[in-house]
Amino acid sequence: DLRTNSVFHFSVLHLKWSVVPKANSFASLSFYTGRDELDYDVNLDLSQFNVYFDSNDDISQGNWGLSGFWRESWNEDWESTMRMTYTRFNHLYKIRYTGNKNLDFQARYSQLNKMSDFSFHLDNRWKLDSKQSLGFGYQFTGKSVEYELSHEEVNREPASGSELFKGEITTLYTDYDFVEPGRIALDFGMRYNYVGDVDKAYWEPRITVDANLTKSLHFKAAAGKYLQFVSQMIQYNDLGLGEEIWIMANKKYGIPPLSSSQFSFGLWIDKKDFLFDLEFYNKRIKGLTSINLRFNDREENPFSGGDADIQGLDILLKKKWNNYSAWLSYSLGTVEYAFETINQFQPFPATHDQLHTINWTHILSLKNWEFSLSWNFGSGRPYTNALSIVEENDGENTDYSIVYDNRNSKRLPAYHRLDISGHYHWKGLDGINGKVGLSVFNLYDHRNIFDKQFFILS
Repeated sequence: DLRTNSVFHFSVLHLKWSVVPKANSFASLSFYTGRDELDYDVNLDLSQFNVYFDSNDDISQGNWGLSGFWRESWNEDWESTMRMTYTRFNHLYKIRYTGNKNLDFQARYSQLNKMSDFSFHLDNRWKLDSKQSLGFGYQFTGKSVEYELSHEEVNREPASGSELFKGEITTLYTDYDFVEPGRIALDFGMRYNYVGDVDKAYWEPRITVDANLTKSLHFKAAAGKYLQFVSQMIQYNDLGLGEEIWIMANKKYGIPPLSSSQFSFGLWIDKKDFLFDLEFYNKRIKGLTSINLRFNDREENPFSGGDADIQGLDILLKKKWNNYSAWLSYSLGTVEYAFETINQFQPFPATHDQLHTINWTHILSLKNWEFSLSWNFGSGRPYTNALSIVEENDGENTDYSIVYDNRNSKRLPAYHRLDISGHYHWKGLDGINGKVGLSVFNLYDHRNIFDKQFFILS
């Protein structure tokens, strides 16, 4: 007898106030808050075969933010913008499971992640002439990232770990734009970042080019270096538990910023009511961080570094006929990781690696009505298969552990679903507009497998 139960709810509130204090000026104030809750239970009771399993996953996530924006056009050639934001985020994940009716849990795991961010941006755009412009600005960001982990198993000592990261990032940037209408657009930029907690400066050069080969055929290319000072750790462990955890670049543990060197190029055709876009891309990411969840107090540094290689091809076809439009997108790509302490530093597919993804969407508009149909397909994502269970006996206690296959060496079945929706919108009095709709997710009720986890039952 297999029983599952899931309860999910969310709430969102967004408020915005805008004002035009004078000609060539604009200001706004925004507030946002949102919360998501998921409670998922699985119970398998096959008493006649002496098999019992009960588990509960509980996810609670919330965030809120406040931002102020101001824009001033000083004259025809000079414009400035200023933005200040403050945000907070928290994510709590808990799981427990048992294979014994007499025990509330055989193992349970808890993971709490908190973040706060204050940022100030001052940007300027100076028009040099009809074809050239120069942008420059200053940015300051103060961040705080915290996590707490705990893990308990029957007949084992509880384990826990926590860390608080704080840091400030100062950024100066400039970019040069050259636009020859109907022929070419060139953008070259440079960013300078100083990270206080790492006590190091970083440079980010970037360039993009768009050129018209003919009236409807265009060429595009881009290259650059991109840094991310707050990123998610990649978790690979023998617990089969946990979600990705946000951390921050840190000198104490030797955690570098996430650094991506990437380039892309492609062609696109833009005709009346028709678009074709083809793009190749390659990314080399350094500074990935993984954590060992078999942590203990004696371990000085549970973190290990890694790299990622990402390459692929994206194709988009879009066509419109009067009140009906359709588009088809296809992606071919691979994502490979390599970590110092995982898989003997040999590359392996990332958990989100999908060789093929397809999206086919149709939209029909009839006066105040809009109907849409969307089919999504994704080839199987990788997972690590369990091979066997080994017994360990120290003379006093007997313990069991799972022996796994090579990292992410197996693939889940392909994912696909069909979604359909309809919306009715109207314009009311005094500028008040309304919209109501109904959506059906996974219309043909296909059973998709998102993940595989392995547990030892008593």
